[in-house]
Amino acid sequence: MTKDIKEKIKTIPHSPGCYRYFNSKGELIYIGKAKDLKKRVYSYFIGWNDPKTTILVENIADIKWEVTESEIESLILESLLIKRYKPKFNIKVKDDKDFLW
Repeated sequence: MTKDIKEKIKTIPHSPGCYRYFNSKGELIYIGKAKDLKKRVYSYFIGWNDPKTTILVENIADIKWEVTESEIESLILESLLIKRYKPKFNIKVKDDKDFLW
């Protein structure tokens, strides 16, 4: 984890919302949701990860997030953002076969 990423994680709130990971070219590579943004984002950078997540983490150069009012709102926002931007590492939701209910 780079110093910049460490400092950014320190500023993330303990709130529900969506987070976005960008590579060194500024390309959006992953969108996720969380009921606690700080805990969820931090979890990517500690401990063991599966091979796909390890590759994702190695490519993260920047993190941005949006706080939402609830977990449901973050779920909806995540789905909308993934369908709009189609990030490389969000494989499951790209095909529009995942439903929110």
